[in-house]
Formats: sequence, C-alpha cells, structure tokens
Amino acid sequence: MDGVSPWEKKGECGYADVNGKFVIPPVFKSVMPMSVHNVGFVSYVTESGATVWTPISLNATYLTELEFDRVIMDFDDRGLAVVRQDGNYGLINHLGKMVVSCTFPHFDDKEKVYLFSSAASGCVAVAKDNSAKGYSSYSFVANEPIIVKSEGGYGII
Repeated sequence: MDGVSPWEKKGECGYADVNGKFVIPPVFKSVMPMSVHNVGFVSYVTESGATVWTPISLNATYLTELEFDRVIMDFDDRGLAVVRQDGNYGLINHLGKMVVSCTFPHFDDKEKVYLFSSAASGCVAVAKDNSAKGYSSYSFVANEPIIVKSEGGYGII
C-alpha cells in the first residue's frame, strides 16, 4: 500500500507511514509489504518456539486464527496468497478466508492457473481470474496446455 511500509526497530518489525510513525507497532519477527487490499503477512514466534505467519489488516486486525509455516506467494492484485501449513499448500484471500484448504502436498504456479494436487484427492485448479474447479488428475509439460480429467472426461486448461 502506498504510504505504509515494513519498518524494523530494535530487532522487531511493524508498519510505518512515510514519516516513520508506526501505524502497526514493531512487535513482529518479520513483516511483508501491505498489498493493494491493505493486508500483509506478519510472522511471530509461538510459545512452542515455532515461527508462524498470519495475515493482518492495516488496522492491525488479524484476518484469521490460522497460522502458516510459510508464505509461498504474497497477496497478488486480486487479493490471493499461496500459503503452506504443516507441509501442505493452500490459497487464502485478502479477507482471511481459505479459497483452497491447506490439504495439498503439491503446488504449481502455471501461466493461467494455480494447481494444488494430491495423489489421494486429485487436484484443484484456480484460474488466475479467480474461478476454481476440482479435477481428479492433471498432467502437463512445461509451456504446454494442462490436460485435466474430471467426471470421466478429459479437457485442457
């Protein structure tokens, strides 16, 4: 977001305006830049000693109680971010809602879609225009169309 950026003070991070005044106090281990939707990710150390990430709004409201091991792709212009939780990948939106639950051990960022897959449950393809569809399987070769199987038939995305 214009005018607010990550700042560090005495080893802790927060968000400050262009004058250096903190709008979110520096109490985090690390922070990512705010998106155009006025949300960003912050990390902190839990009581068990694990470092986790969670989304936060510009008014310092946590968007979800979920904690993630890692942020794979920060919020894009549409307000979607790829996260990892317990080794599985998912997709969260800028409102703190899971678009794709963190149940997929594989993630691929393709030209037109995000693909989340699992040998047990097939895959979910999220088009970069925000539509989502489940498929039982998929295959692809770099820079080629993605072949998917759904309801006994095949198609290309």
